[in-house]
Amino acid sequence: MAPANRELLAANRELTDTVDRLESQSDDLRLSTASAQIATEEIETLNEELQSANEELETLNVANAELQSRAMELEDLGAAHDQEREGLAAILAGMGDAVLVVDRHGRVIRTNAAYDAIAGVYGLVQGEGDAGRLEQVLLNLLTNAINDAPGTDRIEVR
Repeated sequence: MAPANRELLAANRELTDTVDRLESQSDDLRLSTASAQIATEEIETLNEELQSANEELETLNVANAELQSRAMELEDLGAAHDQEREGLAAILAGMGDAVLVVDRHGRVIRTNAAYDAIAGVYGLVQGEGDAGRLEQVLLNLLTNAINDAPGTDRIEVR
């Protein structure tokens, strides 16, 4: 065989080996591309989940801000309520007339010093009771006071 043919055969083998290597590398690249595509899809799914979680967090943040605002309003209302209560207590303490405050169930919730003095004289017990009965007790006290002071058209309770 002539040296030119040998060179051509050697070059042909080299080219065939190069083509085989390139085809192998091409197959590897296709596999890598497929893997990259799968990874990309997984990342997109994770991004969608993160976006959904972020939207939920934003909703929770808005709700939290509303709750904090409401809590501050309630604190302000509580402070105003306490001030109102203190004012009423001062008014009750300064009144000369006996005052007995009951809730809608007839439970005594507050009295003043004048009532406490009368309750002490007549042995009344403060606590829970029926509103009708409490009213009757007070009417009895007033009736007794009127009967004990004939000729008087005014009863003063201190």
